[in-house]
Amino acid sequence: MNRNFRKTHYSLLSALFASIAIIAACGVATFAQPAAQHTEGKSDQTLRGSGRINPSTLAMEFSLPLGSYPGRGINLPISISYSSKLWRVEYLDSEPDQGLGCVSVNNARFGERSASGWTSSIGAPSIEYTSNVWYDSVGGVFHPETNNSCDPAGSGNQSARIVRRVILHLPSGETHELLASSDQIQTLQSLNSPDYNYEGTFYAVDGSNIKYIQDSQNGIFKVQMPDGSFYSMGSGTNSDRVASTYTDRNGNHIDYYSADNAHPNGYWTDTLGRTIDVPVQPPFFTPDGKLVFLF
Repeated sequence: MNRNFRKTHYSLLSALFASIAIIAACGVATFAQPAAQHTEGKSDQTLRGSGRINPSTLAMEFSLPLGSYPGRGINLPISISYSSKLWRVEYLDSEPDQGLGCVSVNNARFGERSASGWTSSIGAPSIEYTSNVWYDSVGGVFHPETNNSCDPAGSGNQSARIVRRVILHLPSGETHELLASSDQIQTLQSLNSPDYNYEGTFYAVDGSNIKYIQDSQNGIFKVQMPDGSFYSMGSGTNSDRVASTYTDRNGNHIDYYSADNAHPNGYWTDTLGRTIDVPVQPPFFTPDGKLVFLF
Protein backbone atom coordinates (compact mmCIF):
# COMPACT_ATOMS: atom_id res chain seq x y z
CA MET A 1 0.00 0.00 0.00
CA ASN A 2 2.87 2.35 0.83
CA ARG A 3 4.37 1.62 -2.58
CA ASN A 4 1.10 2.49 -4.35
CA PHE A 5 0.86 5.75 -2.38
CA ARG A 6 4.36 6.72 -3.51
CA LYS A 7 3.51 5.97 -7.14
CA THR A 8 0.37 8.06 -6.93
CA HIS A 9 2.27 10.89 -5.21
CA TYR A 10 4.99 10.91 -7.90
CA SER A 11 2.35 10.82 -10.66
CA LEU A 12 0.57 13.87 -9.24
CA LEU A 13 3.84 15.83 -8.91
CA SER A 14 4.84 14.93 -12.46
CA ALA A 15 1.46 16.06 -13.80
CA LEU A 16 1.70 19.32 -11.81
CA PHE A 17 5.23 20.13 -13.11
CA ALA A 18 4.17 19.25 -16.66
CA SER A 19 1.18 21.59 -16.39
CA ILE A 20 3.38 24.42 -15.07
CA ALA A 21 5.87 23.88 -17.91
CA ILE A 22 3.10 23.95 -20.53
CA ILE A 23 1.60 27.16 -19.07
CA ALA A 24 5.03 28.82 -18.95
CA ALA A 25 5.75 27.84 -22.56
CA CYS A 26 2.42 29.22 -23.71
CA GLY A 27 3.10 32.45 -21.84
CA VAL A 28 6.51 32.85 -23.45
CA ALA A 29 5.03 32.18 -26.85
CA THR A 30 2.28 34.70 -26.18
CA PHE A 31 4.69 37.48 -25.11
CA ALA A 32 7.02 36.69 -27.99
CA GLN A 33 4.34 37.47 -30.54
CA PRO A 34 4.64 41.04 -31.88
CA ALA A 35 1.84 43.46 -31.13
CA ALA A 36 -0.67 44.11 -33.86
CA GLN A 37 0.81 46.56 -36.38
CA HIS A 38 -1.19 49.50 -37.70
CA THR A 39 -0.33 52.15 -40.28
CA GLU A 40 -0.26 54.82 -37.51
CA GLY A 41 -0.92 57.35 -40.23
CA LYS A 42 2.67 57.07 -41.44
CA SER A 43 1.71 57.85 -45.00
CA ASP A 44 0.26 61.16 -43.76
CA GLN A 45 3.13 62.11 -41.46
CA THR A 46 5.03 63.93 -44.21
CA LEU A 47 1.94 65.92 -45.12
CA ARG A 48 1.31 67.31 -41.65
CA GLY A 49 1.94 70.97 -41.06
CA SER A 50 4.06 72.33 -38.25
CA GLY A 51 2.95 75.35 -36.23
CA ARG A 52 4.63 77.64 -33.74
CA ILE A 53 4.49 81.05 -32.12
CA ASN A 54 7.32 83.28 -33.33
CA PRO A 55 9.08 84.52 -30.16
CA SER A 56 10.18 87.71 -31.91
CA THR A 57 6.92 88.86 -33.53
CA LEU A 58 4.48 86.77 -31.42
CA ALA A 59 2.81 85.78 -34.68
CA MET A 60 1.23 82.38 -35.20
CA GLU A 61 3.02 80.58 -38.02
CA PHE A 62 2.64 77.20 -39.68
CA SER A 63 3.79 75.40 -42.80
CA LEU A 64 1.95 72.80 -44.86
CA PRO A 65 3.84 70.59 -47.36
CA LEU A 66 1.97 69.84 -50.59
CA GLY A 67 4.38 67.49 -52.35
CA SER A 68 7.64 67.42 -54.25
CA TYR A 69 8.92 67.29 -57.82
CA PRO A 70 12.14 65.23 -57.97
CA GLY A 71 14.42 66.43 -60.73
CA ARG A 72 17.86 65.95 -62.19
CA GLY A 73 20.11 67.50 -59.54
CA ILE A 74 17.44 69.92 -58.26
CA ASN A 75 14.27 68.83 -56.47
CA LEU A 76 11.33 71.18 -56.01
CA PRO A 77 9.54 70.55 -52.71
CA ILE A 78 6.32 72.55 -52.57
CA SER A 79 4.78 73.90 -49.39
CA ILE A 80 2.70 76.86 -48.34
CA SER A 81 3.26 78.85 -45.15
CA TYR A 82 1.17 81.27 -43.14
CA SER A 83 2.05 84.04 -40.69
CA SER A 84 -0.47 86.10 -38.75
CA LYS A 85 1.88 89.10 -38.71
CA LEU A 86 0.20 91.12 -41.43
CA TRP A 87 0.32 94.74 -40.34
CA ARG A 88 3.12 97.23 -39.87
CA VAL A 89 3.26 101.00 -39.47
CA GLU A 90 5.34 102.99 -41.95
CA TYR A 91 6.57 106.45 -40.98
CA LEU A 92 5.94 109.08 -43.67
CA ASP A 93 6.90 112.47 -42.25
CA SER A 94 6.40 114.94 -39.39
CA GLU A 95 4.16 117.97 -39.47
CA PRO A 96 3.40 120.76 -37.00
CA ASP A 97 0.03 120.56 -35.31
CA GLN A 98 -1.67 123.43 -33.50
CA GLY A 99 -1.13 122.99 -29.77
CA LEU A 100 0.61 119.60 -30.11
CA GLY A 101 3.94 120.60 -31.59
CA CYS A 102 5.15 118.13 -34.22
CA VAL A 103 3.15 115.00 -34.95
CA SER A 104 4.19 111.96 -36.95
CA VAL A 105 2.26 110.98 -40.05
CA ASN A 106 2.18 107.20 -40.52
CA ASN A 107 0.73 104.73 -42.97
CA ALA A 108 -0.56 101.22 -42.25
CA ARG A 109 0.86 98.46 -44.44
CA PHE A 110 -0.97 95.12 -44.80
CA GLY A 111 0.33 91.74 -45.92
CA GLU A 112 3.47 92.97 -47.66
CA ARG A 113 5.16 90.31 -49.80
CA SER A 114 2.49 87.75 -48.93
CA ALA A 115 -1.02 86.86 -50.05
CA SER A 116 -2.77 87.93 -46.83
CA GLY A 117 -0.10 86.09 -44.84
CA TRP A 118 0.35 83.15 -47.22
CA THR A 119 3.64 82.45 -49.00
CA SER A 120 4.93 79.57 -51.11
CA SER A 121 8.24 77.73 -50.98
CA ILE A 122 8.60 78.06 -54.76
CA GLY A 123 7.90 81.75 -55.12
CA ALA A 124 10.62 83.80 -56.78
CA PRO A 125 13.25 85.33 -54.47
CA SER A 126 13.72 89.09 -54.83
CA ILE A 127 16.22 91.79 -53.96
CA GLU A 128 14.72 94.90 -52.39
CA TYR A 129 16.68 98.11 -52.78
CA THR A 130 16.23 100.31 -49.72
CA SER A 131 16.64 103.60 -51.58
CA ASN A 132 13.23 104.72 -50.34
CA VAL A 133 14.70 105.27 -46.85
CA TRP A 134 16.64 108.55 -46.61
CA TYR A 135 18.61 109.87 -43.63
CA ASP A 136 19.68 113.36 -42.65
CA SER A 137 23.05 114.55 -41.35
CA VAL A 138 22.40 113.33 -37.80
CA GLY A 139 20.98 109.93 -38.79
CA GLY A 140 17.29 110.80 -38.55
CA VAL A 141 14.78 109.67 -41.15
CA PHE A 142 14.69 112.33 -43.83
CA HIS A 143 11.73 113.32 -45.99
CA PRO A 144 11.74 116.39 -48.24
CA GLU A 145 8.08 116.96 -47.33
CA THR A 146 8.85 117.24 -43.62
CA ASN A 147 8.26 120.71 -42.24
CA ASN A 148 11.55 122.42 -41.35
CA SER A 149 10.37 123.12 -37.82
CA CYS A 150 9.99 119.37 -37.27
CA ASP A 151 13.33 118.44 -38.82
CA PRO A 152 15.63 117.20 -36.04
CA ALA A 153 18.63 118.58 -37.96
CA GLY A 154 17.17 122.09 -37.90
CA SER A 155 15.73 124.45 -40.47
CA GLY A 156 17.16 124.41 -43.97
CA ASN A 157 18.64 120.90 -43.86
CA GLN A 158 18.53 119.50 -47.40
CA SER A 159 21.28 116.87 -47.22
CA ALA A 160 19.86 113.40 -47.83
CA ARG A 161 21.81 110.17 -47.51
CA ILE A 162 21.11 106.49 -48.04
CA VAL A 163 22.71 103.40 -46.55
CA ARG A 164 23.87 101.16 -49.40
CA ARG A 165 22.12 98.00 -48.34
CA VAL A 166 19.67 95.54 -49.89
CA ILE A 167 17.15 93.08 -48.47
CA LEU A 168 16.97 89.55 -49.86
CA HIS A 169 13.44 88.12 -49.67
CA LEU A 170 13.26 84.33 -49.95
CA PRO A 171 10.04 82.47 -50.87
CA SER A 172 9.34 81.15 -47.38
CA GLY A 173 9.19 84.69 -45.98
CA GLU A 174 12.78 84.57 -44.75
CA THR A 175 14.73 87.82 -45.17
CA HIS A 176 18.42 88.75 -45.05
CA GLU A 177 19.94 92.21 -44.88
CA LEU A 178 23.10 92.71 -46.95
CA LEU A 179 25.43 95.68 -46.60
CA ALA A 180 27.83 97.05 -49.23
CA SER A 181 31.44 96.02 -48.69
CA SER A 182 32.62 99.64 -49.11
CA ASP A 183 31.19 103.16 -49.19
CA GLN A 184 28.15 102.17 -47.13
CA ILE A 185 26.89 105.77 -46.91
CA GLN A 186 26.01 107.65 -50.11
CA THR A 187 25.08 111.33 -50.19
CA LEU A 188 22.45 112.07 -52.81
CA GLN A 189 23.43 114.87 -55.17
CA SER A 190 19.88 115.58 -56.26
CA LEU A 191 16.63 115.06 -54.41
CA ASN A 192 14.51 115.27 -57.55
CA SER A 193 16.54 112.70 -59.52
CA PRO A 194 18.52 110.68 -56.95
CA ASP A 195 21.61 108.91 -58.30
CA TYR A 196 21.32 105.66 -56.36
CA ASN A 197 24.43 103.50 -56.52
CA TYR A 198 24.06 99.78 -55.83
CA GLU A 199 27.09 98.59 -57.73
CA GLY A 200 29.52 96.26 -55.96
CA THR A 201 29.36 93.34 -53.55
CA PHE A 202 26.98 93.19 -50.58
CA TYR A 203 27.47 90.83 -47.63
CA ALA A 204 24.83 89.49 -45.23
CA VAL A 205 25.07 91.03 -41.76
CA ASP A 206 23.44 88.03 -40.03
CA GLY A 207 26.29 85.54 -40.49
CA SER A 208 24.46 83.52 -43.19
CA ASN A 209 27.38 84.00 -45.66
CA ILE A 210 25.01 85.13 -48.42
CA LYS A 211 26.28 87.80 -50.77
CA TYR A 212 24.81 89.85 -53.59
CA ILE A 213 26.92 90.96 -56.57
CA GLN A 214 25.79 93.73 -58.90
CA ASP A 215 27.76 94.76 -61.96
CA SER A 216 25.30 96.52 -64.26
CA GLN A 217 27.85 97.15 -66.99
CA ASN A 218 28.39 93.42 -67.47
CA GLY A 219 24.79 92.43 -66.74
CA ILE A 220 25.58 90.66 -63.47
CA PHE A 221 22.92 90.61 -60.74
CA LYS A 222 23.62 87.52 -58.67
CA VAL A 223 22.75 86.23 -55.19
CA GLN A 224 25.44 83.78 -54.08
CA MET A 225 24.30 81.18 -51.52
CA PRO A 226 26.63 79.53 -48.96
CA ASP A 227 26.40 76.05 -50.58
CA GLY A 228 27.75 77.28 -53.93
CA SER A 229 24.36 77.67 -55.63
CA PHE A 230 23.17 81.06 -56.85
CA TYR A 231 20.20 83.02 -58.13
CA SER A 232 20.49 85.12 -61.27
CA MET A 233 18.30 88.15 -60.74
CA GLY A 234 16.30 89.32 -63.73
CA SER A 235 14.67 92.60 -64.63
CA GLY A 236 13.96 95.13 -61.95
CA THR A 237 13.84 98.75 -60.85
CA ASN A 238 15.31 100.84 -58.07
CA SER A 239 12.89 99.15 -55.67
CA ASP A 240 12.91 95.44 -56.57
CA ARG A 241 14.69 92.83 -58.67
CA VAL A 242 13.21 89.32 -59.10
CA ALA A 243 15.09 86.05 -59.66
CA SER A 244 14.96 84.50 -63.12
CA THR A 245 17.19 81.42 -62.70
CA TYR A 246 18.40 79.18 -59.88
CA THR A 247 21.64 77.24 -60.51
CA ASP A 248 23.09 74.64 -58.15
CA ARG A 249 26.82 74.13 -57.57
CA ASN A 250 26.91 71.39 -60.24
CA GLY A 251 25.52 73.63 -62.97
CA ASN A 252 21.94 72.30 -63.01
CA HIS A 253 19.42 75.11 -63.28
CA ILE A 254 15.69 75.86 -63.19
CA ASP A 255 14.05 78.98 -64.61
CA TYR A 256 11.34 81.26 -63.27
CA TYR A 257 8.81 83.05 -65.47
CA SER A 258 6.53 85.84 -64.34
CA ALA A 259 2.74 85.62 -64.41
CA ASP A 260 0.79 85.34 -67.66
CA ASN A 261 -2.77 84.40 -68.59
CA ALA A 262 -2.11 80.67 -68.25
CA HIS A 263 -0.04 80.99 -65.08
CA PRO A 264 -1.49 83.80 -62.95
CA ASN A 265 1.06 83.36 -60.13
CA GLY A 266 4.13 82.70 -62.28
CA TYR A 267 5.82 79.35 -62.81
CA TRP A 268 9.11 77.42 -62.90
CA THR A 269 10.48 75.03 -65.49
CA ASP A 270 12.57 72.33 -63.84
CA THR A 271 15.53 70.27 -65.07
CA LEU A 272 13.14 67.77 -66.71
CA GLY A 273 11.29 70.47 -68.63
CA ARG A 274 8.14 70.33 -66.51
CA THR A 275 6.09 73.46 -65.82
CA ILE A 276 5.39 73.96 -62.12
CA ASP A 277 2.95 76.69 -61.12
CA VAL A 278 3.49 78.84 -58.04
CA PRO A 279 0.49 78.26 -55.69
CA VAL A 280 0.19 81.81 -54.32
CA GLN A 281 1.80 85.18 -54.92
CA PRO A 282 1.74 88.57 -53.18
CA PRO A 283 -0.99 91.00 -54.21
CA PHE A 284 -0.32 93.60 -56.87
CA PHE A 285 -1.90 96.79 -58.16
CA THR A 286 -3.55 96.86 -61.58
CA PRO A 287 -3.09 99.91 -63.85
CA ASP A 288 -6.47 101.26 -62.69
CA GLY A 289 -5.38 101.13 -59.03
CA LYS A 290 -7.16 97.92 -57.90
CA LEU A 291 -5.40 95.63 -55.44
CA VAL A 292 -5.56 92.03 -56.67
CA PHE A 293 -5.06 88.92 -54.51
CA LEU A 294 -4.43 85.62 -56.30
CA PHE A 295 -4.59 82.09 -54.86
